[in-house]
Amino acid sequence: MSRTAKTLSRLLPGMGTSVLVLGMAFPVLAANGSALTSVGIADNGDSVVVDLAASDRPNCGDFMLADPPTLVVSCADMSAGDIESQMRVGNGVVEQIEVTETTDTDGSNTEVRIRLAGVLTYDQSIAGNTLSLRLHRDGAGKTNPEPEAVAASDADDSADEAAGSAEDAAASGVRVDGGPATGDLSSVSGAHGYAGGGNKIRGVDFQQQLESSVSRLVITGSGSLDYSTAYPSDNRVVVAIRDASLGTGLERKIDTSQFASAVSGISAFRSRQNKGEVKVVIDLRESVTPTVREEGMNLVLDFPIPPSIAGASYTSPVITQSAQDDGIVEDRDSEVIESAVAREVLIGTGGELSDPSTVNRRRQKNIFGGDGVFLGEIDPNHQWKGFPLNLNLVNADIHNVFRLISAVSNLNIVSSDDVDGEVTVQLAEVPWDQALAAILQAKGLGAVQYGTIVRVAPIDSIRKEREDAAAAKAAEIDSLPLRVLTLPLNYANANEVMAQLEAMLSKRGSLAFDERTNSLIVRDIDRNLSQIRQLVRALDTRTPQVHIEARIVEANSSFSRSLGIQWGGNLNFSPATGAPTGLFFPNSVGMSGGGTASTVTSAGAGGTGGQGTNFTTVPNYVVDLPAASQSGSIGLSLGSISNMVNLDARLTAGESNGTGKIISAPSITTVTNRPAVIRDGARIPYQTASLRGTNVQFVEAVLLLEVTPQITADGTIFLDVQVTKNRPDFGAAINNLPTIQIKEARTTVMVANGDTAVIGGVYSYEESINRQFVPGLGKIPVLGWLFKTTNKREARRELLVFITPTIVQQLK
Repeated sequence: MSRTAKTLSRLLPGMGTSVLVLGMAFPVLAANGSALTSVGIADNGDSVVVDLAASDRPNCGDFMLADPPTLVVSCADMSAGDIESQMRVGNGVVEQIEVTETTDTDGSNTEVRIRLAGVLTYDQSIAGNTLSLRLHRDGAGKTNPEPEAVAASDADDSADEAAGSAEDAAASGVRVDGGPATGDLSSVSGAHGYAGGGNKIRGVDFQQQLESSVSRLVITGSGSLDYSTAYPSDNRVVVAIRDASLGTGLERKIDTSQFASAVSGISAFRSRQNKGEVKVVIDLRESVTPTVREEGMNLVLDFPIPPSIAGASYTSPVITQSAQDDGIVEDRDSEVIESAVAREVLIGTGGELSDPSTVNRRRQKNIFGGDGVFLGEIDPNHQWKGFPLNLNLVNADIHNVFRLISAVSNLNIVSSDDVDGEVTVQLAEVPWDQALAAILQAKGLGAVQYGTIVRVAPIDSIRKEREDAAAAKAAEIDSLPLRVLTLPLNYANANEVMAQLEAMLSKRGSLAFDERTNSLIVRDIDRNLSQIRQLVRALDTRTPQVHIEARIVEANSSFSRSLGIQWGGNLNFSPATGAPTGLFFPNSVGMSGGGTASTVTSAGAGGTGGQGTNFTTVPNYVVDLPAASQSGSIGLSLGSISNMVNLDARLTAGESNGTGKIISAPSITTVTNRPAVIRDGARIPYQTASLRGTNVQFVEAVLLLEVTPQITADGTIFLDVQVTKNRPDFGAAINNLPTIQIKEARTTVMVANGDTAVIGGVYSYEESINRQFVPGLGKIPVLGWLFKTTNKREARRELLVFITPTIVQQLK
């Protein structure tokens, strides 16, 4: 009999000629009951054969339990007959065989439990009225990585093949450990060989997508993949890809246990039962439901990262080799910052504390989601995790359909007395839990799940029960006595905490606080008091502190150079100089520079003729273009004997450069989420006039640091910061009042603990060249320098603002 699908051609009462096909092994209801007549054991050397003979053709399902190793065979509509309930074997493979018979209104069921020495591989076949189970001795002792029962033939095959592939991969030394970022564990672009045809699987990649809080599995083929997904247990997902071949090097076990991920391992292998099929088995450390989508030739499965894993203290390992390699060890950070998520606490109605991730996993096991109650509404976003099955039923009794789903799901389904009728369905590859919800919805039925028991009743009955239970619970609360609880607080403010607690009070409860002792006074029933007490303990915690240091660095440099010339003189044709014109008019002619006023000095001052012009005091400028910044000058004076011709020249030049540096470092300490301000400077008075008279106003010129820090879960610090440095500039005063130079930075940044970040900066560069000259003459080559002056100026200014936050370590 095929182990991937079992076609059962037996008629259910009232089904007519319908055929039921399930995609996994499960007990099937037979129309006529049979009895177990004998149990035989034969040792064939390489295998042990267990024969179960019955009076009619047996309809049995089988699955393997890992702990303890047990092969369970469940036969529907079969009695145990005269077979002993326990048979001791002890042949090294089979330890003991137990036979149990259960009876209900629809008949008897017999379960045969074969206790094994270890988990092994097996085959089963039916010949006539005998079911034969062949236990392969060479597979004895192999361990199954999952402790749960794999209640499906395909899932059992996947587990066995995954175990074998994992051992092969371990022997080849394939092991990849990664940090919490991203790891590509196989190369799609690599050269792979393919033994078969069909779609070529070119890559099986695991990637950690921390920005989207998912662990991603990407299966890449040469074309669109024909696949199906199955969930044989809460901690295993099986992807079967039909008509495909797996590239060499990709059949292996990928160890992802070092990632902060719900995925603990991935096994890719070629199916040994179904030729041309590739299977990928994903083992989970926590029960999560993946999101499956196709992207071209890629099949992408995104597994959410549970809060318990994402928020746990995590250290980043380095890439290591397998166990047989020497010289490589893991390197872990010595300091681990506790995550805020790791401090999450769920407070129950009675004040009990629990891990939210554990409760979330428990809720995920409810087949209908939420609190496990189904009232006819199906959430379109609900993830169905049941094993897919095929149903083709015509006028089948609703109770028999529930028995079928109970056998598939290993759940106990209990129907109330007012549940009856028939159902006709045709479902193909539909998860059994989704099929159950659809059947309930079609018949107007609801369900309530209690662990492994599902109670089915009309929706109105369940809704009325819940309303009655809620009314009874409210009445019980109203009758409970009130008690008084005082809660002194250490770190939190009692008045501020009150707002968080008011919604938790019952309608008879009251809340007050005592300011002197910083205590809360709560009056309510015991259950609410316990819940409030635990919440106050969670809120009244020490707030971490942050020390923030800012540095404002100003640097400037300047350079200037100037070159200028001044020259002039006079020309005097007169009897005094011995060069008269010989005319009545003009008898004398004089010419000088623009500064024509002259000072008569004694002989020898300007020449030898008894009269002269002092060029230093009263220059006769023809060209007056001195240097703007005179650091040095040189003068030249030329004159004739009779002072008829005098020429004076002066060359001026100057150069300057300078550098400056100013560092301001304000610092302050505050608790997280609380603003802090520090300032240092002066207030400068300004007078203003108005109709009311003269007023004096003050303008601040201060060094200011204003910051609000927030510590994140991983130790990073968010800063809402403003840094200001305003100072008076008396060099640019107006009416003897200085102007205010403004330097300010305001931003929000994220900085790691103890790191330094540049939050702002200003860089400016100025360059100017100024030339003054006599029109026309100043442009003459070479000689033009006698008629022009040149000034060159350069200035650089740079402003940088640094911030360094540090978490203050608290003393225990």
